[in-house]
Amino acid sequence: MRRAFLRCADGRWQRRPTTEEIATVSNPDPHAPIYPSVDVYARVRCPLTFVLPDRGFYAQRRDELQAVVDSAPDRELLDVAANHNVPMTQPAELAAVIVELVRRTSKPRP
Repeated sequence: MRRAFLRCADGRWQRRPTTEEIATVSNPDPHAPIYPSVDVYARVRCPLTFVLPDRGFYAQRRDELQAVVDSAPDRELLDVAANHNVPMTQPAELAAVIVELVRRTSKPRP
């Protein structure tokens, strides 16, 4: 487990991908289905926000994802300038998306 994480200069930990993970994601099949598949999304009844990077594995599938968003109410699609691993490459921007989502959907406390 310790080999999977790298200690950063500021004291934070960063997850390092395994060689197998790197090999798997290096050549994605452009014809493979998006996981979880669309049938899973059809069963979700709560609001959903999708964050789609403009580069990487699924960037070229924006139309497919937009169809998932359009298939139910209370769904949104947000674009971000990043590769496939948004949490690692754009953590501040992703955190801002999450904070704004929580702000919009949270009820004020008395």
